[in-house]
Amino acid sequence: MNATVTHLFEGASTAILLPIFADVEAYPSFVPGFKSAKVYARSEGEYKTKAVMALQIGPFAFEEELSTVTKVLPAAIEVQSVGNRFIKWFGNVWHFRDVPGGCLVDFAMAIEFAMLPAMAQPMLAGLIQRQAENIFQAFVKRIEELRISVAPDGITSGAIDLQYGTSPEAASLAPVE
Repeated sequence: MNATVTHLFEGASTAILLPIFADVEAYPSFVPGFKSAKVYARSEGEYKTKAVMALQIGPFAFEEELSTVTKVLPAAIEVQSVGNRFIKWFGNVWHFRDVPGGCLVDFAMAIEFAMLPAMAQPMLAGLIQRQAENIFQAFVKRIEELRISVAPDGITSGAIDLQYGTSPEAASLAPVE
């Protein structure tokens, strides 16, 4: 099952947005369903994560531990996850494109359930689309919150300064060219 969402972040750029989207350890604080996320291995442009997600998709509610490999590229983030009990495979990709007036972000998500009969999976397509929209909306809200936190002198209380780039914490997640 696949889902896609696109949004224009006015006044932003790939250099500003990509580190926010790549900071998976911050997800539990703002992405619905993320209970925990811990990076346990890093290499240049890639990291491995253990995450626990609690998902409600229609009548189905479950908690799943995912083993994830994330690749941070100059204008994209690619995520491949293997589930445990309920999710066989989960993947998503974020594409960032600087356009006049801002940054256009495309989000595509795909999921294959292990416990659902193949014929039942298409019935969940609309629910998966709504889940993707909810995840994406969490990032829209997060960006708005970070913009609000920018003081007149350009210093923020959050993880990123939208005028001057990333904080030291988020800089380690910056793309490798």
